[in-house]
Amino acid sequence: MESDKRTNEPSLGTSCVHAGEHRRGPAPFPTVTPIYQATTYYFERASDLEGFLKGERDGYAYSRWGTFTNSALEEAISSLVGGGSTITTASGMAANFAALQAAGLRSGKTLLASKEIYGNSYDIVRDYFERNGSRCVFTDFKDIEALEQTMEREQPEVVFFEVLANPTLSVIDAPRVIALTHAAGAKVVIDNTFATPYLYRPFLDGADYETHSLTKYINGHGDALGGSITCGQENFRDLESLVCTQGCVLSPDNAQMIARGMKTFALRMRQHCANASALASFLVGRAEITKVRYPGLGSHPTNSIAKRLFTSGEFGGMLCFDLAFGGKAKSFALIDALRLMTPAGSLGDVKSLIVHPSSTTHHGLSAEEKERIGIGESTLRVSVGIEDPRDLIRDFERALNEII
Repeated sequence: MESDKRTNEPSLGTSCVHAGEHRRGPAPFPTVTPIYQATTYYFERASDLEGFLKGERDGYAYSRWGTFTNSALEEAISSLVGGGSTITTASGMAANFAALQAAGLRSGKTLLASKEIYGNSYDIVRDYFERNGSRCVFTDFKDIEALEQTMEREQPEVVFFEVLANPTLSVIDAPRVIALTHAAGAKVVIDNTFATPYLYRPFLDGADYETHSLTKYINGHGDALGGSITCGQENFRDLESLVCTQGCVLSPDNAQMIARGMKTFALRMRQHCANASALASFLVGRAEITKVRYPGLGSHPTNSIAKRLFTSGEFGGMLCFDLAFGGKAKSFALIDALRLMTPAGSLGDVKSLIVHPSSTTHHGLSAEEKERIGIGESTLRVSVGIEDPRDLIRDFERALNEII
């Protein structure tokens, strides 16, 4: 992968390996940042601690306010997304929650959100923000002209969407939405977990807050929970104070695990993308399958946007499809028949995962809401791992033949 021409920084693959690693403490230096388990740090003079608490000097005083391990990961994440300042959180949902608050969503304020977002993001918006006085409007972000009219009518303070939608895989024209949001005087929060910085970096196009579930592709091994928020320096102090005061911080143990996983992020993403493309092409040719949703397919409704945004010519490791018959019963039968697809409600793991969104990731939505998004009882979502794609295709072929 070439260096990023907009930032003149090393390529993403190189940044994955080197970003955030520094010589800390006396020589000899560790080759990777270790886990700093201490909860409390001391200063040589009482006035130094006072200066730290006033924001007049750098350092560490209490692990809720940061550790060497977390700082190394946060610097690495900023490198991946293309700049800004980053704070890590205990999970991706904690990141979305804090970012929406930091962007100004509170009682009496309006949020304009894409109707195609993760089920728990719906839960945050409806079960917390709406119940506490915010006004939340869900709409279709794929129709830019209609979105502009909605934005003019609703006058939101905050706009929220996923670049690559969960689970429909719609690609939102992020640069245009960011421009519309700023023209309306609002701030934009973008969840880039599905697309990842490997495909697209919204912070470089002006996103006010970019969030990630680090649990997913950036860690990539299904063994550490975490999230991140990146924003400009002008907003970072307030964001940092909010996250640390709420206490939704990342543990140094998970920070070190995620930093280790991130070193192979670019390598893994290449295989995820290649495998998903191969599996999507296979599924398109099967009579038992309909509505294969993968951004790299010419038949995908937002393929042209995907080709424009994802300049590497790769389209991610996620795909979604419907069985042509049988509803939930056959969907469950296919999941049970697959041997290489782990039935688990997550994504971005090295192993392939399959889930029935209607009964898992989006189970809290009404039947009408699911239908508006495009989630049916025959819909299945696949996070394609890094196994040999020939084995994945053979596994699907055998399982489909078995359930007919």
